[in-house]
Amino acid sequence: MTSFRYTFRLTTAVCASLAVLTIQPYHAVAQDITAAYEAPFQGPRATHNSSGVFQKSVAIQVPAFRGLEPRLSFSYSSAGTRVSTAESALGAGWQLGGLSKISRKAKRNGLPRFDSADEFLLDGQRLVPCPQENKKAGCAAGGSHTTWTQSYLRIKKNAENWQVTRHDGTVLTYKPLSAWATYDASKDVEKKLAESYRWLLASKADTHGNTVSYTYDCSAFPTCLIDEITYQASSVVFNWEDRPDPLSYATGLKLGKLSKRLQSVVVKADDSVLRAYKLSYDQSPATKKSLISGIQEFGSDATLAEGAVSGGTKLPQHTFSYSGQTPQISEAGHQKYNKNSSGYAHRVFNHNDDKQLEAIVREKKSKFNCSFAKSDHLNDLDLTNHKHSCYTDNYFEAYSLRTSIGRKHELYLFYMEYYYDIFLPQYYDLIPSLDPTYYGTRVGDFDGDGLDDTLGKKGVLKTIDGHRMIYTTHSKGKFTKSTTEDWAGDDNDYIVGEFNGDGLADLFEVKSNKITVKRSNGEDGFVNLFAKSGSYGSKVAVGDLNGDGITDFLTYHGGTKFKAHYTVGNTLETSSDITLSGYSDTSDTALQIADINGDGRGDIIASRWKKNSSTSTYFRLYLNEGNGSFSYLAGSGSHTINGSATAYVGDMDRDGIAEIIERESNALNVYGDKRYYLVTDLPDVMISATDPSGVEQTISYSLYKGEVDNWFPYPRRIVSSVTTNDGRGSLSTTHYSYSGGKWDYERSLFLGFEKIITT
Repeated sequence: MTSFRYTFRLTTAVCASLAVLTIQPYHAVAQDITAAYEAPFQGPRATHNSSGVFQKSVAIQVPAFRGLEPRLSFSYSSAGTRVSTAESALGAGWQLGGLSKISRKAKRNGLPRFDSADEFLLDGQRLVPCPQENKKAGCAAGGSHTTWTQSYLRIKKNAENWQVTRHDGTVLTYKPLSAWATYDASKDVEKKLAESYRWLLASKADTHGNTVSYTYDCSAFPTCLIDEITYQASSVVFNWEDRPDPLSYATGLKLGKLSKRLQSVVVKADDSVLRAYKLSYDQSPATKKSLISGIQEFGSDATLAEGAVSGGTKLPQHTFSYSGQTPQISEAGHQKYNKNSSGYAHRVFNHNDDKQLEAIVREKKSKFNCSFAKSDHLNDLDLTNHKHSCYTDNYFEAYSLRTSIGRKHELYLFYMEYYYDIFLPQYYDLIPSLDPTYYGTRVGDFDGDGLDDTLGKKGVLKTIDGHRMIYTTHSKGKFTKSTTEDWAGDDNDYIVGEFNGDGLADLFEVKSNKITVKRSNGEDGFVNLFAKSGSYGSKVAVGDLNGDGITDFLTYHGGTKFKAHYTVGNTLETSSDITLSGYSDTSDTALQIADINGDGRGDIIASRWKKNSSTSTYFRLYLNEGNGSFSYLAGSGSHTINGSATAYVGDMDRDGIAEIIERESNALNVYGDKRYYLVTDLPDVMISATDPSGVEQTISYSLYKGEVDNWFPYPRRIVSSVTTNDGRGSLSTTHYSYSGGKWDYERSLFLGFEKIITT
């Protein structure tokens, strides 16, 4: 399908509001974090740096005040278009720059647990407690914490606030949400969120008593929005409006909700308007998310109506356009193998990034054998040095595992023969006492080293004690038994998921009356995260339903009614009824959740499969509206082939967008020769920006997936070129190429690229 761009016509502001272009860096040098967030505006500049992310800022000009005045801006990052957080209060990818906060997180950037193991972050920089001995810099000056990267700040956590002191004596005071929120202190959840979840910048004062004060609107607690900044005779007022695309996000204790977006910013001096900034929005045709289409500055005669700038002398606008296309089903072909002889059980999976589905098929020849199906051929698995083939039992699983840093995935076949065997065809290691059971071998990164591990029940033929043994992988690609043999805390029915954002594989179990989640502690077992009793219907699907990066649950409750159960940390929050128009329990026998249109939120794929059905089978797509509802994608139910349905839903080529693979009516062929997709490019990414002087920048992106000897865990959208048109007919293009991307598994964050070539 041909994609298209849509452009919003808006002009610019004067040199007072020139834009900044950067490709966002990860700084691994000593720095003043708070000063970086409030750095003076430098005017237009274009640089490249170590992360490949496109970033643009439009400054908000405010009166000077002895160097204490806030350095505010409207700031865009191409890395933030798919996530829902408390900071997503402008448009997709945009935030209000120049504010500061201290937030609470679990280790590895997970959802906070509100216990002593939690960590604190100052504007994203990890804080570590000061040592008891050999104190240096801010710790020696009386601080309680220091930044992970030395910043030479004195950071002190007090009973009711945090104070950060700069080298010039300026003190930044951070207060908990309770300073502005109305809450019920008798309720443990509200008390914790109000008093120990986030600390927002409340004041900034120099050694002479000059002070800048910040106030917030916490009427949607725990979401708090900046309301006003005051100092001397000046103020900056922030006006908010209802947004058509409300967001929600997990806090660790409950669901936070964001129903507003920034409408205007009014700068005042002596209680009179000095200037005002108007934000214009459109909704993405691909995702229905809010997109900032223009930013315009008005003069001192600006008029306002209920917070909206309605008139006055104005400067040309900044204009922005984004990638995006209206979702519609398109088809692509690929080769398939044809298997005409008798066959039995099969497993379907994606082994690499070649846009091709693979499968393991068990067939009967002189004895039962397993064959590996890929593209247009079928190869028997090499069973050398094995004493058995795929014999006597249908229960087996095929996985594409990553077993060594810097290596591609390898193919492994796990199966029950005598109820305890497991085959590892690539390395010929036989691991006894590892039973996949009916529910399959558990595969995931349980210990957080970036390598896939396997989890099986201990002593199936000896004792059944409710424990499992975990086998982890090391740099040579061999499975080795974990140093802690018994990883306690699960039974047969648990399967793998990720429920707290820390990058460790967790386990979950769904029953009709209870959902249980157990998180990996990364060391020796699983810890109960929650066991939530309730009515969970007759069907369940799992996936991220609200785009906050945490796995949620969708359950079926009869007719066309469903419920979403959002994982918020240590519990679930259940939605009201969700209606899927046209859904039929008798026809739509399978449910899956995947991000089909690239907005970061899980969509619903309903499908059926009846071999040799007399009526056409099909799949139906329901796109996530972001407001708790799902809309049926017109025409998706017309994609029918007699006896076929969805065989596989997933991101086959690791571009961040899922595809749907058709299943053949002939079960022996496993999958058909078509795949379906809705969009070709990641939506809502800025592709052009025009400043007030008419200078236009056009941005192109590519996808980084790692290299042959440097595997990378997530596809990353990076800038490949920036073309600048100076408005007078002169064009210049800068191209970027990248290698050596580094991912920090311990902290679950991207460190940057080892090498960037600019031409």
